[in-house]
Amino acid sequence: MNTTTNKLIERAEQLLTKGQNVATTRRSNSSEYVIAFATVDSVLFHEWKSNTQHFISLVCGVASPYYKNFVEGVKMLFLVN
Repeated sequence: MNTTTNKLIERAEQLLTKGQNVATTRRSNSSEYVIAFATVDSVLFHEWKSNTQHFISLVCGVASPYYKNFVEGVKMLFLVN
């Protein structure tokens, strides 16, 4: 593989790891009397979201369905949480 491909793979792996780290911060907001959505560390989430959105835009373009689906998906997650 060429250097560019290796760099893209390395960056994708970094973003996957960062996403897994965000997931480990998941905490329940429910109690005995209240049912609430779980949340994650918002600073880590927004950092991961921005980095990943930028990566997808560079690799696939902002007009790609991958970019559009990501943007809409994280928007829905943010609204729910």
